Amino acid sequence: MLANERLPLRNRLTQLYVNYTSKIMDYEWIRIFMYAGLLGSDINAKCIDLVRQRVILTVCHVLRAERGLPKISDGEIPPREEQLVWSLQSSMLHMAIQKHLYDFDLGGTLSRAVEDRVNAFTDGVPAVFDALAQAESQR
Repeated sequence: MLANERLPLRNRLTQLYVNYTSKIMDYEWIRIFMYAGLLGSDINAKCIDLVRQRVILTVCHVLRAERGLPKISDGEIPPREEQLVWSLQSSMLHMAIQKHLYDFDLGGTLSRAVEDRVNAFTDGVPAVFDALAQAESQR
């Protein structure tokens, strides 16, 4: 899905996260995930590693390519870039927490809530990637 360069990154991320959030918005899933984390279970570590490998690093590479930044290996992705992508990922998980633990209204449909978060990410983070790359090149 993310590799389809014929679609704008915003659309690819929205599709990805609408699919993702439709799975994690399950009350039982979020309870198990939260309790497993609090208990120190390796379920969370495995899940986080899977998300990092399949989503976070991929989004970093796609965003770097979109910005014309040099192609690098997974191990070379700067931690600050990775953390910016984690912020988007975490906002999706936080929606499930808001809905099921805090009983918050997400303000419309799930797809609209995802779209709002993706728009905030794509409107701001690419510029930060550029600034980080520029700072790194001046060292």
